[in-house]
Amino acid sequence: MKILVGIQPDEQGDDALACGESLARAMRADLVLTHVYPTPWQAHNDSAVDAEWNGYLVEQARATLNRSVGRLSRDVLHDISVHAHTSTGRGLIEVAEEVGASIIVIGSAPGGEHDHLAMGSTSGQLLHGASVPVLLVPTGYVYRRIPILPSRVTVAYQRSLDSAEALHAAIKLCRRTGAPLRLVTLVVQPPRLLPSFASALDELRGDARRFLDQALVEAPFSTRLTAEIAEGEDFEHAMAAVDCEPDEILVCGSGTAGPLRRVFLGDTAQKILRVATVPVLVVPRHAESELDETRAIPKVTD
Repeated sequence: MKILVGIQPDEQGDDALACGESLARAMRADLVLTHVYPTPWQAHNDSAVDAEWNGYLVEQARATLNRSVGRLSRDVLHDISVHAHTSTGRGLIEVAEEVGASIIVIGSAPGGEHDHLAMGSTSGQLLHGASVPVLLVPTGYVYRRIPILPSRVTVAYQRSLDSAEALHAAIKLCRRTGAPLRLVTLVVQPPRLLPSFASALDELRGDARRFLDQALVEAPFSTRLTAEIAEGEDFEHAMAAVDCEPDEILVCGSGTAGPLRRVFLGDTAQKILRVATVPVLVVPRHAESELDETRAIPKVTD
């Protein structure tokens, strides 16, 4: 399989490279490093196609990729791809389709908080147009110096079709890497709960536990799987109660509102991205890739 890493000449590109290399090593996958540079008409004001200017852009793109190649360990199989497009995200989607990538890895947008994810135009284009999972890497990830990723895969799990897709992708990821799998269901508990709502909250807890227990039963026997419920007065506090290791991957479904086989962020996925401190793999609905060898997931209909 192939992992496509979007490279930029900045720290965000280094974050994506570090995460992509660690994951490729664990999954025994090939890396494809790509830099999407702007087409000449976008980068230059001259209405005529300037061959010299285009040559300069290609030269700079290759220099960026060669710098990244120099940071890779010698035992990591890799290739490079220089691609021109008016938008970086759409260019990455085209490269992923050309090389047959199973995952696209990108860093956060510039200016984001350290150890958190920051969304930008590139991630927005990917999350609304990619047909393969997209792995978003927190700012400053390169400084964690993690040789192999992940130590554990955690799925934000609800009883829904998008969570089932996320669980399926996570199971395949665990099989390839040998990492254990954890299911986490979030329950929001308001700080001032009226007595009349207490029974409703208990019912939510019970439903969450039943869904998790059923997922445990239906998961493949070979998967090392645990499940837990995290509670908080709002979504952010509930997520904060989930203990994640620096070398962990968090997996979430994209939501059911988007086009089939395209990533489209639903409300839950957006909240997870706002508070996550580890790489987050966003799985498109009905994704077809080398991660999807079997359909060993809970059967859910919407």
